[in-house]
Amino acid sequence: GCSNGGDTKTTVCTADMNGVSVTNSFESNGDEITRQTVQNEMDYTTTGYSEEEMAQIAESYRSAYDVKGVEYSYEFSGNMLIENITIDFTEADFNELMDAELITADGENVSYISLEQTLDSLESSGFDCK
Repeated sequence: GCSNGGDTKTTVCTADMNGVSVTNSFESNGDEITRQTVQNEMDYTTTGYSEEEMAQIAESYRSAYDVKGVEYSYEFSGNMLIENITIDFTEADFNELMDAELITADGENVSYISLEQTLDSLESSGFDCK
């Protein structure tokens, strides 16, 4: 997209977690993450759930993630369920994000999400970040 004068950098972290292919993309300005996009792709036939049941689960996530600055969508493609979650940290309320368990924070007063800390945390849980 268009940059608004800041040096926006994109970092992409990927992992395969229990059969779910996860892609985390972060847009950051300095150490501050301004936007995060998560894409989860999974073969739902391995879960034992039907497409209808998976859709119900996805709908429950959609309502859980119904907070300011967050967009959640999902689609089915063959046997795959593809979820997309976008968080705009410049618009979101950090307390709401914590309540929805979209972010975890050590301190009570979070003013921004640190790219460095996030990448450390993801890499230690098996993500490959570039």
